Amino acid sequence: METEHLWDRFHPALNPDDYVELRYEDLLEAPKAHLERLCSFLGVDYSPAMLSYSETTRFEKPDPKFAYQWKREHSPLDIRLVESKASDLLAQRGYELSTHTPLKPGFCRRAALHAHDRVSKIRFRIRQFGLPLVLGEFITRKMHVKNLHRRYRSVMDQIVTGNLR
Repeated sequence: METEHLWDRFHPALNPDDYVELRYEDLLEAPKAHLERLCSFLGVDYSPAMLSYSETTRFEKPDPKFAYQWKREHSPLDIRLVESKASDLLAQRGYELSTHTPLKPGFCRRAALHAHDRVSKIRFRIRQFGLPLVLGEFITRKMHVKNLHRRYRSVMDQIVTGNLR
């Protein structure tokens, strides 16, 4: 949300011809139209090959059923918590709010949410890089072993780069 708030703060000073806003859901609903608009903004020609990347990469085309997936897959409690924090932002971005009453979390719930977030991030890193690499990177960073830490980061960067192909 910090990035969104920074955008709200700085984008009024920008010339509207200097940026383009594109919602993921809109891109899913009409990919060709929105890619043409984006290409026009960038000053490049649109090519139908832009929509056939799934034939030459490991990436699949996004499935339109994933638009608004959060409404179907998250519990009413989760939606209430998110909307208590981001309802104004969601409405400004053109998203329809749920009919649930927002729920402001108390101290204990905020602490539990923070802990859950940290654990989820660590689990993701372990799935992505493996426990030995995550532990090695963490220990060398905390102990300020710069040369070895750079090696761990380099391996992790190679894994991330490999996943982009």
